[in-house]
Amino acid sequence: MSARERIAGLLWWSVPSGTTEEAKALTEQMLDAYRAEVTAEFSAWLVKRAREHRVKGPQYAKQADVIGMLASKVQRGAVRPNNLLSLPPQGGPEDAVELRTEVSRLQAELDKVTAPPVADIEYGIRLSPDAPKAEVLHYPAQSRSSVEGRLARHRTGHPEAQLLRRTVHYGEWTEVAS
Repeated sequence: MSARERIAGLLWWSVPSGTTEEAKALTEQMLDAYRAEVTAEFSAWLVKRAREHRVKGPQYAKQADVIGMLASKVQRGAVRPNNLLSLPPQGGPEDAVELRTEVSRLQAELDKVTAPPVADIEYGIRLSPDAPKAEVLHYPAQSRSSVEGRLARHRTGHPEAQLLRRTVHYGEWTEVAS
């Protein structure tokens, strides 16, 4: 499963919409917009690098042309993150190592930003809309349908009872001295 699929799987739950299909479509639109922003940033950086090489002098013109072509390919969507560094170096400009290092750094930054936190959805029931936020009956690790069944039973005595949902993020396990 790709990072995009993992993010979409977690994000569509929190998108307000009338149907699951609408929520999933809106999630895909949001992820497409985010990818376009990241691609635009990377492409702008490449264009900047090409200009910097042109300023260095005519001996760097060929390198500037190559960087400019790469920027064009990124803008068109022809370069994908998984195949950017797959080819062995063929020799060439002396700053190719610097460029690969920067691309690796940007890829690591992108991975860090797009890596979804480990999260889950928990459901609860508030018996009265006037009750404080702390007064929620929690049902961790239960499905929405089972909590909806409990809600129906609670509504016999509390007709204003509300179904609540929250996203819970889980961190790494740490050892505790006993």
